[in-house]
Amino acid sequence: MSRSWKPVALAIILATLLAGCGGKSASQPELVLPDSTVIKRVDPPPRNLSLEQAVAQVEETPAPEGIEADLFERMKEQLIRDLRAAAPDKVTAAPPDGSHNQVSDLKLLGNPTSGFRLQWTYVNTGDCNYDGLVSINDLTPIGQFFNRSQDGGDWVRCSRADGNHDGLISINDITPIGQNYLNYCAGYHIYGSANEEGPWELLGMQPLDGAPELGPYLMGFNLPDTTHMYFQIRPFDDLGAEGIASQVSKPTVDPGKVLLGMDEFLHMEMIGPLGGTLFGELGSGGPMVQFDFPPDAVEELHEFRFGVNDGSYVPVLGELKSPILAMDTGGVRSFRQPIRIQVQFDRKDYGKAIVPYIVDDNGELELIDLVDVSTNFVAVFETWQLKKHLVWVVQDLFIGDLFAHLRTVGFNPALDGLQVVNTGSMWHPGGECFGMTGFANWYYNTQVWSEGDLFPRFMYEVPIYGGRSGQRIICTRAFTSIAKEWSNYWSTFVGPQGGLSDAQRFYSICNGMENAGHPVLVDLRHENGSGGAHSVLAYAHTANELYIYDPNAPGVERVITFNSGSGSFTPYGSYDSIRYSGSGSLWLDEPYQNILDDAEHEFADNGYASITITSHGSGQDVLTGSTLITGHVESTVELVDEIQISVGTAYHEISVPPNGNFSLTVNILGGNNPFYFSTWATRLDDTVVFVPHDMPSGSFHLNGV
Repeated sequence: MSRSWKPVALAIILATLLAGCGGKSASQPELVLPDSTVIKRVDPPPRNLSLEQAVAQVEETPAPEGIEADLFERMKEQLIRDLRAAAPDKVTAAPPDGSHNQVSDLKLLGNPTSGFRLQWTYVNTGDCNYDGLVSINDLTPIGQFFNRSQDGGDWVRCSRADGNHDGLISINDITPIGQNYLNYCAGYHIYGSANEEGPWELLGMQPLDGAPELGPYLMGFNLPDTTHMYFQIRPFDDLGAEGIASQVSKPTVDPGKVLLGMDEFLHMEMIGPLGGTLFGELGSGGPMVQFDFPPDAVEELHEFRFGVNDGSYVPVLGELKSPILAMDTGGVRSFRQPIRIQVQFDRKDYGKAIVPYIVDDNGELELIDLVDVSTNFVAVFETWQLKKHLVWVVQDLFIGDLFAHLRTVGFNPALDGLQVVNTGSMWHPGGECFGMTGFANWYYNTQVWSEGDLFPRFMYEVPIYGGRSGQRIICTRAFTSIAKEWSNYWSTFVGPQGGLSDAQRFYSICNGMENAGHPVLVDLRHENGSGGAHSVLAYAHTANELYIYDPNAPGVERVITFNSGSGSFTPYGSYDSIRYSGSGSLWLDEPYQNILDDAEHEFADNGYASITITSHGSGQDVLTGSTLITGHVESTVELVDEIQISVGTAYHEISVPPNGNFSLTVNILGGNNPFYFSTWATRLDDTVVFVPHDMPSGSFHLNGV
């Protein structure tokens, strides 16, 4: 499903660049790989072959080295059957055509600093060896990877041989070769247009050459100076005939990275459960920085240090006007109370947007919360999370022509949002929007490339609680995870943004998308404090619009409008207070990965919490006396955080961490020792409730000997 993007009249002035640059279970055999690491495009095929000529060509081909002769004969027989079914008279060479050969991931990447480029994945169904031609040679990868499945750890390397996309390399993958025999791709023509509907102007071509030996063939084309906004590519053959056009690209955010160097620590303080303060200059004449640790932020006494990193960073949007801040938190990354960071900035930048980011070890940025900019020229950030480095970017309150056209991080509500509507639940009747946007944002940033689109997943029904869908359970769990600290989060993080102007908030959101490359959580309120609140996810912007995923309207593109003339937002529905939430600042009571893991197990299939004892089997003989028991609880709608176990006359209460693993030591008596379990969860109001589970009383027992 494609977005109906609004055309933007402003021309794109692109930077000058270099020339174009390049399910099922089965036994998993050892890989047999060719020696070379790059595949070259083969010469064009004959224009036509009679069916019998094509069959003879197949029959005469010997088994390649490393592939068993019997297997290759079976494969050839299947290909001949497929050729006869697809081409009763003759086989004709042609460029890739038909919807199964359409490039669907064409992206316009880049920024005015580094330039712009197109990127896509090569598609020529049946061309398993990526040499440009669908031929007998495409049996080779199928033979090399035969019986390998998507359950194997190296599926990305083997998947090109999965011609029918069923997750298993098998004899069935030969059929696409027969159906597309002699399809030939010499490269792609590159087209541009000022409008999404065309007309299209030929800008250049990218030849097919130098495909990687393993994995997908990612292709690219560096764009020359142009005023085009929309782009399309079309495969062509040796005669210049074109196949099916790709989908139309949209301008996609291409964030830069911090190039980290060496850390120099300048200030140190011991911080413990009572809290404390750490402050000092970032180098001689550098800005003052202060860290405030409230009581109970850390559990144990740690040495905390900060200083500077001598690396470099050029933001895509805005300016870096301070050194890269280096932090050594003694291995602590998450805090039990939010940390406040105060930084000094140049008085000439007062009134601008000051946008803070934590930086991971790969140099990638994640937005955290700005809560205040004082007249003393101090910006205040708040976060529950810290990484090893931090930067803040100064953003003028305008976006130049180079960013005035639509820019997207690639998120699509119809693919990457949740399918269910935000109707709330018996646990959260007021709605679960913040959990929905938070989970969708996390999934898109960390899981979508390996797990697939979120929108169609987890729509199975879980019998308990009225047959709720897996997605609805995800919504409830995700909201519970984030909302347990919501009062603190609102009063400490988002609420204080009321001191910022609408313009500072709007340009901070745009800056977050451009420099982090992620969607940005947006909080909607009423300026007078009345009514409720709502959470949406901004994934694209123009000079005066935010495109959002709204959980109240799944799969639909919605827009928040910013009036650059007046410097204010147009109310979105009844909400006239629009602020951002930095995902890097958030505290999650339960990691979203745990929720995803349970969802992939269909929440134990029946909706009951599932208890598994991992250390022993029921009925196992054990020595009398103290025995260590370990196990795992898989939760459903409510996260089990306590398990009670009775063995004989002894009663145990064990806290269960979010990952569900628990352990305890029990006293085993001689003879039969039945175990009795009960599972419990803590709700947002701190009410502890019983959670049904699937372990019948006494069904697990140990025999003391």
